[in-house]
Amino acid sequence: MSDLFLPVSRQGYHGLWIEFKATPPDDAAVTDSQKNWLKEMLAQGYQAALCKGVDEAMQVFQDYIKEE
Repeated sequence: MSDLFLPVSRQGYHGLWIEFKATPPDDAAVTDSQKNWLKEMLAQGYQAALCKGVDEAMQVFQDYIKEE
C-alpha cells in the first residue's frame, strides 16, 4: 500500500495514491510490490504516482486537485 491516499474524486479518477521516495543521497529503490501496487491502482481507476521528494509530491497533489 502506498504512503498517502487522498479519497477525493477528480479528473475521472476515484482518488489519488502517492508513494513517497526520498531524493538522493537518502533515496531507496522502489520495490516490485510498490510498483505492482501503483499499476494495480491505475488499473482500478485511481491516479497513482511515485514521487521523489516533497516538491514532486506537492506538484502531483496540486495538479490532481485542480478543478477541470
